[in-house]
Amino acid sequence: MEKCHLELRAKLLYKDKEYDFDEPYPLATGAISTALLVDKNTVAVDLLKDDYKKFSYDQKEAQIKYEYNKSNVRKNQLSKEDVSELKAFIDNAVADGNKVEYQGMEISAYASPEGALALNEKLSADRGKTANEAFDKLYSKKETKPQGQVAIKNTAEDWEGFKELVSGSSINDKDLILRVLSMYQDPVVREREIRNMSKVFSVLEEKVLPELRRSVLTAKVKVNNFSDEELLALIGTQGINNLDADALLYAATLLKNDDYETKAQVYKKAADKFEDERAINNYAAMLLKQGKADEAKKVLDAVSKKNNQIYNNLGAAQLSSGSISDAAKSFAQANTASSKQNLAAISIVNGDYQSAAAALEGTNTFNEALAKYLNNNVSGAKSVLDKVNDNTGKASYLKAVIAAKEGNTSNITSYLSDAFAKDATLKAKAQNDVAFDTVKNLIP
Repeated sequence: MEKCHLELRAKLLYKDKEYDFDEPYPLATGAISTALLVDKNTVAVDLLKDDYKKFSYDQKEAQIKYEYNKSNVRKNQLSKEDVSELKAFIDNAVADGNKVEYQGMEISAYASPEGALALNEKLSADRGKTANEAFDKLYSKKETKPQGQVAIKNTAEDWEGFKELVSGSSINDKDLILRVLSMYQDPVVREREIRNMSKVFSVLEEKVLPELRRSVLTAKVKVNNFSDEELLALIGTQGINNLDADALLYAATLLKNDDYETKAQVYKKAADKFEDERAINNYAAMLLKQGKADEAKKVLDAVSKKNNQIYNNLGAAQLSSGSISDAAKSFAQANTASSKQNLAAISIVNGDYQSAAAALEGTNTFNEALAKYLNNNVSGAKSVLDKVNDNTGKASYLKAVIAAKEGNTSNITSYLSDAFAKDATLKAKAQNDVAFDTVKNLIP
C-alpha cells in the first residue's frame, strides 16, 4: 500500500453510447504508513518483587524458677538445659561477630498473683536483680562477659501468665476460673474469689502458681543475611545453590539494568528450583526484554493460576508475536499500569491515536512520541523523542519524518543514517515512504 496510487477513471454516457476518457486522472500517490512504526516489541513488563531481608532477629529463652515468696536463685537453676543452651546461643553469636551480632538481654521477672500487691512488686523487682546476677555467674573469670544492653522488666502479679496456663491445662474447673478472671478487673477481688474456690485453689497452688514464680531471660541477636557484594559473587558460582528464592530474586535486581541474559538465568534458577511464581513471571519478563517473545509465551502459558502481572507479560508476548486480539484480552485482564501502556500500542494499530496518546502520557517512550505525532501534536512528539533511548532506529526515523513534514531538510540525512545503522530494513521503507517523496535525494 505504500506504493499505491489513487486515480479517477471516467466514462461519458450519451444516449446509447459510452465514451472512455483516454487517461485516468491521478488524485494521490502512496499511503501514509507512519502508524505502522508502532513498537510492538519494546513492551512494558511487570516484575514481581522479592521479600529479601538484609537482616533478621532471633532470640533464645531460658527460665529461672523461684520458691514461694523467695528471690534467691538456686544452684540447680543454672545447670538446667535451657540455661546452657542460652549461654551457647550467646557465645556463638559473640564468636561469629559478622553474620550474627549479639544485641543484649531482656529479663522479665514475675511474681505469681497471690499475696499483697506491695509484696509482689518488691518480690518481682528482686527476682529481676538476682536473675541478672545469675546471668553474670554463667561466665567465669577467664571468660569475657558479652557486651550488650540488659533490660529488666518486672510484673508484680502475672495474671496474663496465669490465664494462659489455666487455659492450656486439664483442670476440670478451668472454665469457671477463666470466667472469674473476666468478671473482675480488680486483682485483689480476683484473688479472693479464686481462693474462695478452695478445692480449685489447691490444684492451682500445685500446678499453676509455681510456674509463674520466675524470671525469663531472653537473649537477642541480629542475623545478617548475604550482603549485596556476596550475592553478586555467589550467583556466578556454585554458591548460587545455597540461595533461597527471595535471595535469588533480590540478587537479580543487583545486576546491571540491561543485563537481561544474566537476570534471566538467575530468575530461571529460582523458577526451576522453587517453582516460585514470581521467579517464573520475572524470567519471562527478561525473555521479553531479549526479544524472545515465543519463549516467554510458552513459559507463561504453563502457569496454571495467573495474576495481573503474568497476564500483562503474557499479553506483551502475544503482542510481540503478532497475536493482537489475544494480547488485547490479556492486557484487559491484567489492568496494570504496564498493561495500559502496552494496550496503547494496540490503539495505535487500530487508529485510535487520541486514546493511545492519553494512555502513554509521561512514559517517554517511542510509542508516546508516535501517538502524539499521529494525533497532530508535533511539538509534543519532538519533545518526547529527545528523551527516548533509541535502540531500534525508529526514533531517528520518526525525527526524519517530522523534519520532512516541517521542511527542515538539514537533518533528514543524518536522522535516516542513524536509523538505517540500527535497523537496515528501514532503508527499504524510506524508499517507499510518501513522507519523503519531496526529499528523495536526501535518503542516504
